[in-house]
Amino acid sequence: MKRKAPDAEDDAVCQASAAGVEMALAAGFAAHDACRKVLRKWGKRLHGDGERGRVAQRVLQVPMLQATLLYELTQPDFERPAETYPPQYTAEKALALLNRYVQSREQPPPEPGGAAGIHPGGPPPKHSAAGPVEYPDLATEFSIPRWLEQFLLDRLGSREEAARYCELLNAPADTCLRVNPHKAVAVEDVRASLEADGIVAAADPLLPETGLVISRVKSGGKANVKGSAMWQAGVVEVQDRGSQLLAAAARPPGAAGSAAKRGRILDYCCGLGGKALQLASTWCASHDVVAADISAEATRELGNRLKRCGLQEFVATELHPLGPSHSHAYDSVLVDAPCGALGRLRRRTDNRWRMAPDSLRSFVPTQKSILSSAATHVAPGGVLVYATCTINPLENEAVVRSFEATEGYRSLGFAPDALEAAWGPATARLLGLGAGQHDMTLFPHRHGTDGFFVCRWRRAPAAPASPTARSPPANPC
Repeated sequence: MKRKAPDAEDDAVCQASAAGVEMALAAGFAAHDACRKVLRKWGKRLHGDGERGRVAQRVLQVPMLQATLLYELTQPDFERPAETYPPQYTAEKALALLNRYVQSREQPPPEPGGAAGIHPGGPPPKHSAAGPVEYPDLATEFSIPRWLEQFLLDRLGSREEAARYCELLNAPADTCLRVNPHKAVAVEDVRASLEADGIVAAADPLLPETGLVISRVKSGGKANVKGSAMWQAGVVEVQDRGSQLLAAAARPPGAAGSAAKRGRILDYCCGLGGKALQLASTWCASHDVVAADISAEATRELGNRLKRCGLQEFVATELHPLGPSHSHAYDSVLVDAPCGALGRLRRRTDNRWRMAPDSLRSFVPTQKSILSSAATHVAPGGVLVYATCTINPLENEAVVRSFEATEGYRSLGFAPDALEAAWGPATARLLGLGAGQHDMTLFPHRHGTDGFFVCRWRRAPAAPASPTARSPPANPC
């Protein structure tokens, strides 16, 4: 194939980017849909993944910078709501400012650092042609809906902390990897193999035994983890460190199972199965894992992932509802409940504009029902973990307190169980976990994770059987 001249390449990228930005604006912030459409339409005129990536990078940033760009473009007479744009807000003008922000982000990412050694670099500074821009509110500065700004102010307690949170909504998240212990490859050997494939990864201080964070890609582009030898061999998985911490919280209690009687772990809402994979890879020597979900498609996809990781013999998949054989049968039950997903807004840039305030409450009845049902599958002495990918107290602390007030919680003998027992003292210290604390919300700006919540309980062990009375000896006569 004949390579295009540089000027032609740049012209195609510019035109495709402008078309994608215009499409994203017209579609009401649906940037991912616009990106797919424009790449299909312009694919033959773009040279390779590099040019396609440059187009995608600009189009996908429309939701992250929509209100901010509008404010800059309409100064000094800005009077309209930030969620609308006037006729003079053209795709070309927007693209010019998007290019400026993208270029400021195309610097090598910093090494993982921060208080816990985990915080990613922040977004670029905001500057107009006349110098730094002062914004009237967080909604305009960070391009978020006004209801979300008010929620974050209420949730985090100060404008300064809410601004730190919002900065990371618009900054690239760390790419975190989890090493599969079942493959028995030393972490240092994994790092060396990744580096040979152009991916430089550092140990994750929160997950020192199995966690890695990609710190640099030698080519300067996006890390192609799935093209690496370690991913293809099932040795590494891409998984946010917060997600890894949730699965680690489901560590089964007590002694490991034996060859004669293996333990059992239930991932009650497994989805695509990332946490089930982690549980199996960690505990397959002593426990079997059951991954349950309402979606047959999700469990089929998990089957493919299990084969690549060599874990298919240790994980069974089930569809809800679970039968009677699952009652009181598991040493550990993990409930990663469906939720409003406020904690994952930086993963899908246009979701902030698709969500509504009603979403803060809509999942609560389902969450309460799922948690109460999952509790009946915990064996005496076992562990129950409730988790979400949201920072919304209505879906987190309120659901937990409601469960702790139920008759089922009391009759089954549940009590709080410290997260430190699952995470270990070093991780607990880095996270700022209090002594005996059994629930925690993880935040991007504090912990370097997506937004997550986790709570752990322990069920009382079964009462010892009372000795049976001995029968008098039979009369030989």
